[in-house]
Amino acid sequence: KFYTSITEKHWASIPGLYGRAIAALFLQRSGKTGIAQSIVKSLREHASHKPDLGMYWANSRAYSFFFNNAIADQSFIMKAFYETGASSKEMDEMKRWLLKQKQTQEWESLPGLVSTIQILLQTGSNWLEDTGKTSIQLGNQSFDTSKGEAGTGYIKEVFDANAITPDMSRVKITQENAAPGWGALYWQYFEDLDKIKAAKTGLNVEKFITGPLKVGNKVIVRLVVRADRDFEYVLLKDMRASCFEPVEQLSGIRWAQSVVYYQSPKDASMNYYFYNLPKGTYVFEYPLYVTSEGDYSNGITTIQCLYAPEFVSHTSGGRVVAGER
Repeated sequence: KFYTSITEKHWASIPGLYGRAIAALFLQRSGKTGIAQSIVKSLREHASHKPDLGMYWANSRAYSFFFNNAIADQSFIMKAFYETGASSKEMDEMKRWLLKQKQTQEWESLPGLVSTIQILLQTGSNWLEDTGKTSIQLGNQSFDTSKGEAGTGYIKEVFDANAITPDMSRVKITQENAAPGWGALYWQYFEDLDKIKAAKTGLNVEKFITGPLKVGNKVIVRLVVRADRDFEYVLLKDMRASCFEPVEQLSGIRWAQSVVYYQSPKDASMNYYFYNLPKGTYVFEYPLYVTSEGDYSNGITTIQCLYAPEFVSHTSGGRVVAGER
């Protein structure tokens, strides 16, 4: 009774969304429905809404190592909303955000995974039983989506270069059901490195080289990475001109910008492997020695989420001119 009274009086002082969701659940189950509704109302007022992401809390973040607190926060908030009588439409919005997180993250925590699956199946509309039809049309070609993977509806089509026509740039997707869906188009082609133009997605990178390009000098490569959501299993590959030699020759685990990553110098590139890359902007730097003079191709820098390969971008191709000492 003592702790219940403390929770009733001071729930606004509870730090974090997770704690407040737990408090709302506890008070609702204890018969203190009025206070539970007040907590849920407060949570609702701080929520963000986007057509593609649904309903979520922007200050709920994933962390490094093996924790995925943003998913746990959302699951318990959804339980609090559900048990206090939230509408099916509102629950569907929160379910959409959870599924979008699964697009780019593995959810390796078994208890968290079970809890999340339960809340997805228990609340809102039953998307698994929705028998509506989705139609996809590229130019004049239509594709049958009825033979998609059971449960998810996943399908994949691959086109050879000689099968691609200009009219396929017109894409039309019609969805007759209420369940959400998403997809991606990949265009792969060959081009000279110097002629490649920059391409950006929700996960992108910019490259800068600072310092005088004279033989024997040390220069700094600065990579600015921007992620518009939480990602897992990300590869950042920075190609370098043959006039450069990395100062750091050994691979190993590094800690910078509040993330852990594995840095590996290769013959023609510097590679970064991120197990977990939360939403945000990051600046990574590493030094190079200028070893020879001349005009060299500097390649491109590519970043890609290997778990969701549709999130990929790269810088434009460029050249560097190194002078004498």
